[in-house]
Amino acid sequence: MRLNIGAGEVKLSGFVPVDRRVGKEAYPLEYDDDSVDEIRASHVLEHFASGMVGDVLANWVSKLKPGGVIRIAVPDFEVIAGMVANSPPSQRGLAYAYAFGGQTDANDFHHAAFDPASLKTLMRHCGLRKIKGWQSTLQDCAALPVSLNLEGVKPHKHKLPAIVAAMSTSRLGFTENMFSATGVFPHRNVELVKQTGAYWSQCLDRVLTQFLDAGHDGYIVVLDYDTVFNGDIFDELCYLMADNPQADAIAPWQVKRESDHALVWMTDDDGKKRDEITYEELDRELMPVDSAHFGLTLLRSRCFKSLRRPWFLEIPDPNGAWGDGRIDPDIYFWNNWRECGNSLFMANHVSIGHCQQLATWPDWNLKPIHQYLPDYQKSGPPRGARL
Repeated sequence: MRLNIGAGEVKLSGFVPVDRRVGKEAYPLEYDDDSVDEIRASHVLEHFASGMVGDVLANWVSKLKPGGVIRIAVPDFEVIAGMVANSPPSQRGLAYAYAFGGQTDANDFHHAAFDPASLKTLMRHCGLRKIKGWQSTLQDCAALPVSLNLEGVKPHKHKLPAIVAAMSTSRLGFTENMFSATGVFPHRNVELVKQTGAYWSQCLDRVLTQFLDAGHDGYIVVLDYDTVFNGDIFDELCYLMADNPQADAIAPWQVKRESDHALVWMTDDDGKKRDEITYEELDRELMPVDSAHFGLTLLRSRCFKSLRRPWFLEIPDPNGAWGDGRIDPDIYFWNNWRECGNSLFMANHVSIGHCQQLATWPDWNLKPIHQYLPDYQKSGPPRGARL
């Protein structure tokens, strides 16, 4: 079954029209869950209140069969804004109509606005994957230059393999993240094993070895003692791994402590470090990288069969010191991982929290100023603090 939601007067061969003109409401859809092969919704979502669009789209997605496709078209507010900004007031009527609807009757009002980023985010939150643009073959609103057209696929319900979790912890440290682990893993039958010690890489090596010696053949999730996450984040990583057999390891985005930089390393074709990432790369579901982190990273157990020992090694800089030019154990691991033929990807639409220590100071208006503790130790209280 294929549905044309908000069909209006457009007849689409092979599609069932869903429109008030034929006595059928676009929301909620009166069809069984997992019963529809394809949905086309051209310039109808914007007619719902902005606070409702999430529920509306979730309802539509629930009717799709796993593997089913939904194609959405809405006015692109970025394009409309450009039309308004680049035309004199006397010529803005068409742009206003695109934004607010023609308002010829009660059904011709727009109550929500979308741009590419907001529509993609909404679609992802409703569980859609493989989101990309599409072109209308009909002479309808979806063919207008102002139309934002995106399609997504409802993923299949994978039966995930056995998953275990490996964690290295310090003797004393953050405890908040343990509520992340204990709140997520037991409900998903994920065994969590930790090792405590002064050398995190040795601890992690022991846990990984324990799992592999026991014959584990599924996914291993490696997490840090300072990672904050929830079940939705973990589930998305697992489904990404199941959907992408070419990925041997997948890491979410994480920001380095006491920094504004992400924990990721990428090189160009000449082996030089890249300092920039394109929007096109970030828009992909997965992005290949050279190294990442162990905050909440999924690895395939089978890849350790070809991984050379040692898995972790700390190497000083060329002068024998531990300054720039050294190789830390995590960088060594990922270099070895790739050299042994394994792949590593960033999950571009998944991120995790990173615990760190901050001092909060009141300013002269008693508003908070947050400061990293190393910055305090280096230069004292922050500028603007009420002192």
